[in-house]
Amino acid sequence: MIRKIAALAVTASLLLAVGGALAKDDPELRAAAESYIQHPITQGVLDSVTSVETMRSSLVSHLQAEGTTLSNDQIETLSRILQEEFDRIRPKFETAMTKAVIEIYSLKEIQALNEFYSSDVGASAMMKTGMFMRSFNAGAAPILREFYERLDARIDAIFPE
Repeated sequence: MIRKIAALAVTASLLLAVGGALAKDDPELRAAAESYIQHPITQGVLDSVTSVETMRSSLVSHLQAEGTTLSNDQIETLSRILQEEFDRIRPKFETAMTKAVIEIYSLKEIQALNEFYSSDVGASAMMKTGMFMRSFNAGAAPILREFYERLDARIDAIFPE
């Protein structure tokens, strides 16, 4: 029985890999995915993810909370370093996003997303994604903490050290 399950798992993995490889070779799908990633709205989301101002503010606040005093020159240096590092990872983000779009969405879905994000409503919705995720994460954090505390207690009860 275990061998059958293992064989099925290997077969399924191979089929998924082949299916993914075939989709990646579709020039129309790739072009649509690249268009989606280069869409001004998607680029705007990437801009917010790689925001020097937001990251600098977060880092400075964290360092100050730890008792570190930063001069204006140090903050400017930090900004420069952040910009250099974000410039380094931005193309990698775009490549990873393109790969994910190709793997997840069909050509028609990508085209529909591009069309939706080109509308005023779609653009507005997309730009709110970051705010939505921050709100959700803030609400989910205490729920997940409780979950892990209960899970930890239950596992400790079953498997004491």
